[in-house]
Amino acid sequence: AGACGLAAQAWTAGDSAQLVWRLAFLAGGATFFAANRNASTLARWLGLLRDAMVPSRAGTKPTNKLKMENLSVSLVHSVSSSVLSTVAVALAVSRGGLEGVLLPGDDLAAASAGVTVSYMVVDLFDALVTRQAPVKLPIIAHHLTIIAVMLMSNFSRRGELLLQAGLICEINSVFLHARALMKLLGMRMRDPAYLVAWALAWLTFAVTRVAIHFAMLVWMLRNFEVALPIIDTDSSTLVVALALSTGICLFDLAMAGDLWFAFASDRRRAAAEAAEKHA
Repeated sequence: AGACGLAAQAWTAGDSAQLVWRLAFLAGGATFFAANRNASTLARWLGLLRDAMVPSRAGTKPTNKLKMENLSVSLVHSVSSSVLSTVAVALAVSRGGLEGVLLPGDDLAAASAGVTVSYMVVDLFDALVTRQAPVKLPIIAHHLTIIAVMLMSNFSRRGELLLQAGLICEINSVFLHARALMKLLGMRMRDPAYLVAWALAWLTFAVTRVAIHFAMLVWMLRNFEVALPIIDTDSSTLVVALALSTGICLFDLAMAGDLWFAFASDRRRAAAEAAEKHA
């Protein structure tokens, strides 16, 4: 409710950051809406790329067409979000060192937030209204939480760059989505490109999710008095921020378990195929 109130108030605000947010939200929403409607074309392009990279897999049909189309659109968001958030944080650090991420967000941070919120709104619309995306309660809860936090941060002009630092984890999502798409297109552990995707998925997971998210949580715990005015003047807001940060870190740990199971499954399948080939 608070996020909706701030959104209504900020939609008519005149400062440049809010104007940029509105433009980014509308542009991002239009882009992701169009991408969802043309997801089969995106999937077909990825299939052509796979055929060029791995001729032996040419013509292999995806094992789950709907999942592949959804992953294709998610990949578009991950690439755009990771680029915007990384550049926004890099510019902030170049201006004020590590403490630069504590400064009020600029137009680029607003644009990054607008793009991410628009993607999640469109994704929720496709899941709950058009049924073009799978309905998964954890994903719905995740999207609603991120949307609310982004709106409240962006429209109150507090903690925007801290959120952008957290969004650098989308770099990891790029390789997670790419690896999943490769698998749907028939690529396996014996394919070099697939192995590279796995290696980059693990590397970026360790750096952009675990290291950055846990570092942010530890920093807030150790610098309570500094973090308080950045997030809000009310200590209860910082408690909520700490709770959300803790939840994100726990989510990362659960995600690590999922990654490991997927990796182990791929290894078992590769071993079974190798044994069958030499039998």
